Amino acid sequence: MGKTIIGIDSAPKGLAIVTLFDSELEGFTFVPKTKNFDETLLNFFNECNTIAKDNSISNNTVVFIEDVSYVVNVKATLMAAQVLAAVKLAFMSNNIPVFTVNNMTAKKEIVGDGKADKIKVKKFILANPIFEEIGEKQLEDIYDAAMYALWGKLRMG
Repeated sequence: MGKTIIGIDSAPKGLAIVTLFDSELEGFTFVPKTKNFDETLLNFFNECNTIAKDNSISNNTVVFIEDVSYVVNVKATLMAAQVLAAVKLAFMSNNIPVFTVNNMTAKKEIVGDGKADKIKVKKFILANPIFEEIGEKQLEDIYDAAMYALWGKLRMG
């Protein structure tokens, strides 16, 4: 039975999700934030819960999501932590393990530069044949989610 690796990037514009199945791109999506934070949180939870339910039949699904780091201010950091909690709850309540990934660690191990900017991450991801279908015209957060999925793939074998 194949492995499903889901990479998630929580960003100021929304939630980017990239799914790999047996080292092939299965899909990618972006859930935008709304003006109402509670509505945004519910949208993120619902999207992740739907994905989790679709993948909970096999016991070979694992999620890798960017860990919360101190953002611009305490309020933004607390909001990021709430997003992380909602995403974790959606997957964990469907018996899918979730691992947090330090952004700089993933960049260093995948791109080769822990301080790589969005452009460098995007170029690296697009150079990988697995992610060819994503193309160049996605929001930058999709490429970060792809990086987390690739990081997870390397961990899971």
